Amino acid sequence: MGRTANSRAWVYVDHPTVNDSDGLTKAERDEIRPYPVLWRAESVINWQVGVTATGKRKLTRVISRGYKEEQEVDEFHPKFVDTVWVHELDEGGKYQIRIFQKRAPTPEIPVIAGQTYTNYSGGAGDIFEEVETITEILRNGERLEAIPAWPLNGSIDAVEPILSPIIDKEIALYNKISRRNHLLYGAATYTPVLMSDMGDDEFETIVGAGLGSWLKIRADDKLDVMKTPTDALQDMDRAIEGAIEEMAKLGIRMLSPEAAQSGVALEIRNAAQTAQLGTLNNKVSNTIAQVIQFMLNWHYDLDLKISDVEFSLSADFNPIPLGADWLRLATEWYETGLIPRSTWLQILKHNDMVPPDYDDEEGVKEINDDEIILSAKDEADALLEMKQNQNVGTN
Repeated sequence: MGRTANSRAWVYVDHPTVNDSDGLTKAERDEIRPYPVLWRAESVINWQVGVTATGKRKLTRVISRGYKEEQEVDEFHPKFVDTVWVHELDEGGKYQIRIFQKRAPTPEIPVIAGQTYTNYSGGAGDIFEEVETITEILRNGERLEAIPAWPLNGSIDAVEPILSPIIDKEIALYNKISRRNHLLYGAATYTPVLMSDMGDDEFETIVGAGLGSWLKIRADDKLDVMKTPTDALQDMDRAIEGAIEEMAKLGIRMLSPEAAQSGVALEIRNAAQTAQLGTLNNKVSNTIAQVIQFMLNWHYDLDLKISDVEFSLSADFNPIPLGADWLRLATEWYETGLIPRSTWLQILKHNDMVPPDYDDEEGVKEINDDEIILSAKDEADALLEMKQNQNVGTN
């Protein structure tokens, strides 16, 4: 349940409140820009989806809950008021925000590890009052006709978290380690076995002697120790080592500062876990691209489409050909004019052929300034001069 909740983070585009826009200069207006806000999963308590006249699904309401600070006179600390924000489309399809607050301020705010957590333990007995309705949410003089909020995973409907298989793999690794610890305990514990046809009284006498005692058994009796699970322990260690290595590669992939050119990432590009991360990467990238498109259209009064904005959270998951043969083929495509130079350089960067911070303009300038390297133009001029000299010699 926790994994399902944590996958429901939302991105909301907010805008600073401007009371007197006419008195601002152009430079001051340019500084007032929309900005994205991350809603944590536990802050979004409900949402609704409607259908437009064209049959397209559209977000019609999002309800979030949190604390709002209210600073009073002669108070060193602000009061935290439990607040509910209802982002919705009214009957005319225009965007508005209704704000509800609890009557009494919250005396204590739970803070764990520096994070403020909202306590939703209160039920139907909580009384909220509507304190404000914001309707003048304008974009270039006109009210918004859509709620500027997007689920970060790209799906409005509640779906199973994409990272569930990776989390399940980590749980399986934990179970393997726990089982290995039990095997270690068993390997360090020796169980004696007495094989004999003696009676119960004699057997109880030997067992009752306890550890460290001399055991007197008959000549035809046999005393042995049960075999410890050493072989199973070795197999479990190998399984744990492989699982840890796989999880470590995934960790390096996600935490590497240059993930787009990670050599480790190239090794596991076709792994199943990589496919899950790639799917999540694409969905989050598409969501952020929509957010960027909306903010650009809002601030600059543009009409950009989602296809006009390109954003990739991590280019490491892009399907780029691998191997020397593929690189030779891509180079041939570039030389014959089938692909642009930028695409060819991107392929080289993804395969660690050139540094990730390589600047093509500076590189070309350095090549042209190098006296040792013969550029294509110099080579063509030299070949033309040689042919002219040959023609003069024959004449």
